[in-house]
Amino acid sequence: MKDITFITVGAKGKVTQAIPRTRMTVSGREKLANEVAKALLTTAGTNAFNSEYGSGFASLSQYVFEDEDDARNIIISMIRDVEKSIQNNQAGQDLPAEETLKNIEIGDVSIADANVYVSLYIVNLVGTVYNVNISTD
Repeated sequence: MKDITFITVGAKGKVTQAIPRTRMTVSGREKLANEVAKALLTTAGTNAFNSEYGSGFASLSQYVFEDEDDARNIIISMIRDVEKSIQNNQAGQDLPAEETLKNIEIGDVSIADANVYVSLYIVNLVGTVYNVNISTD
């Protein structure tokens, strides 16, 4: 894994570069949770390598819903589409079981002040459940 490099541009245009002293590595259930969150928060069609990657979750605050049930159904549909997309992308890959998606369980879905809040339980092939809260605010 490559180190993360921080680049700073000073007031006079001087560019400096720094490499953190510690390595940041994400693996296992954290990597899987990051993949789910990234797929949900990426606008569909914006990934040049996979036009089907992403969802409309990040722009949900712009939707006009008929009622709370309508909103919930649309959000659940987006989550299910992301779940299927990740499972399809992982099919045939030699991934650790901890990083392979079994399913996404949907907990609380709420809408407040034009923001959407979702609690997800991401289950890997080992059966480990990882709770992730995602919002549009």
